[in-house]
Amino acid sequence: MTQIERGNLNARVSVWAGQKLTLIDLNFDKAVHQTGTSRPDVLAFGLPDPQRISKWLGQVPSDTDVMTFGSDQPFDGVSSQIFSGVVFGIDTQFAQGMADHCGLDISEALKGAATSSMSNVGAHHFRIRQMARLRIARGLNMCSPEEEDDLILSILEMLSSPRVWCDSGKSSQRNRAARMAVEYMISNLDECISIRQICTEVGVSAPTLRRGFLDAYGIGPKQFLQRSRLSAVHAKLARQRHDCGIADVANSYGFWHMGQFARDYRAFFGELPSQTLAETGIS
Repeated sequence: MTQIERGNLNARVSVWAGQKLTLIDLNFDKAVHQTGTSRPDVLAFGLPDPQRISKWLGQVPSDTDVMTFGSDQPFDGVSSQIFSGVVFGIDTQFAQGMADHCGLDISEALKGAATSSMSNVGAHHFRIRQMARLRIARGLNMCSPEEEDDLILSILEMLSSPRVWCDSGKSSQRNRAARMAVEYMISNLDECISIRQICTEVGVSAPTLRRGFLDAYGIGPKQFLQRSRLSAVHAKLARQRHDCGIADVANSYGFWHMGQFARDYRAFFGELPSQTLAETGIS
């Protein structure tokens, strides 16, 4: 980083690092020039506050542009006199896997350093910045893996193509889609279904389905599916009357990483699966 304006530079940098997501809140009181590349295993991009970037890759960006950093070609940016914004870094493999699972197209964000103009989602940019800053302020101790995944999903929705991101569904359509999706989920709890499959089944885009779930249940479809599966495991363990393997029950509902399953189960129900099973009277 090169300071290009005279005077003492006052900088404030706040960082939050989760398992798969890193957030950096940057504030400078002098114009600076930055160039470089991102690590190939990190999907990195910036969301500056309005009118805080003078040039990005030689162009004047709009207030609703996403500045992707890229790993195969250098980014190049010049800030305004006072700069503030949030930088995001997501594990590339995880981001691609979640995007595929949820039916989101983030191919443009993965190509390299660029300015992605999405003028129809400025309000979404503001919400993502606010969510990121709130997460940074709260610190590591108040974020579950589920909350981190939900924030990543919101970010990936923003990075997906405008056609996929745009939620053009009416309220009645979203509500109907959410109800149909719940029926499909409950009928297929023992199957490895993705959000993309659910969207295809009910005939709506991923953002429309997500908004329908948020309106109806206060959580996204990915969280709803996971909690439905957790509830199914809990119910089966609670009524079990014969000795059984917890792993077998968990596997039957799509939980294969037993360590993560136990953590998610305890975070949701306040007890370990073994404690639920013990309450049935089985020693």
